[in-house]
Amino acid sequence: MSFKRIFDLLDVPAPQPKVIDGIFDFVPSADPHKAIGEAYDKSIVIYDDYMQSKKLHLRILKRILLGMGKEDTDECTKITRKFIDLVGSGIVLDIPCGTGVFTFEEYAKARNITFIAADYSLGMLKEANKRVKDLGAQNIILVRADVGALPFKNQVFDGVLTLNGIHSFPDKAKAIKELGRVLKHDRGLFGSLCVKRERWLTDIMMELFYFPGKWFTRPALSRREFLGILEANGLKNIKHRLIGPGLLFESLK
Repeated sequence: MSFKRIFDLLDVPAPQPKVIDGIFDFVPSADPHKAIGEAYDKSIVIYDDYMQSKKLHLRILKRILLGMGKEDTDECTKITRKFIDLVGSGIVLDIPCGTGVFTFEEYAKARNITFIAADYSLGMLKEANKRVKDLGAQNIILVRADVGALPFKNQVFDGVLTLNGIHSFPDKAKAIKELGRVLKHDRGLFGSLCVKRERWLTDIMMELFYFPGKWFTRPALSRREFLGILEANGLKNIKHRLIGPGLLFESLK
């Protein structure tokens, strides 16, 4: 798929995007979730190191806040590789893609797949664009979009990946409905999120740190609540496992 052919994926009423530094921006000027976008824009300076548990103080912080360390990074890499192998070829949506820290190296190797890497944070996407250029990846297209109002046609993607982001979506049920809508039948939705009632200290930290900082949004979902939302949207054959409060899941539409 060429850079311009993203327009083939768009729903008829979808607005024409702005193009900012090579990023297709579908977020309206009213910017309904501005506070969330800005929170992630500001976190860029530590985001990759925190997510990868690279620096000691951030590794300790992540262990306190989430009870997780390098093991969740390894699991994200594993689920990404499994997802890519399952898709094989076609067009994939990755939302929220963040900076591409867990995924873009794997994407660059999968030349039979075009990856639409989307996020709400323009700052995250600009960092992701640097990674695309460093990798020389020709199969990654960057998009700024609201997961609760995706601009894409029904059943257009051969797979959807949503790592470490559902807990930040303002309307989680609406977001899952949208991800299911754009996914083709018999195709996979894979991902991960932080859930409540699995680690008491993380539940407290959500209230004290993540919700006020706009990195997570209320209400947090329990494991049962989230799996119920998947099933309500026709996403079946669900496999899931926990790493502390982190739920990794695989499902099929």
